Amino acid sequence: MKLALLGDSVFDNRNYVNSDKETVQSVLQKKGYDCRLYAVDGAMIEDVYSQIKKFLSDLNSIDYFVLSVGGNNALSSLSLIYNSLHLSEEEIFQLLKDIFSNFENELE
Repeated sequence: MKLALLGDSVFDNRNYVNSDKETVQSVLQKKGYDCRLYAVDGAMIEDVYSQIKKFLSDLNSIDYFVLSVGGNNALSSLSLIYNSLHLSEEEIFQLLKDIFSNFENELE
């Protein structure tokens, strides 16, 4: 079975594991899957489109694809939230609503 892994550091996680630990791709390969890694550490939602373009050229040889995306977009909002703690409860909820709305729009 051939898998394509698209997205972010959930799959391209070599920078976050000890050298004696296995990456997701390695573990899947040990289980007998032929994995192709398109994911890129630090990728944001908008970066996945370039991964998809690369993936499309191999589409006929791939059985399944797995996508993990959005975590870095969420992390980028943390400083905005942290710097807004002085706001009222209503303002913070509006800020969160705006963040979620932007996140939703990026996924479309």
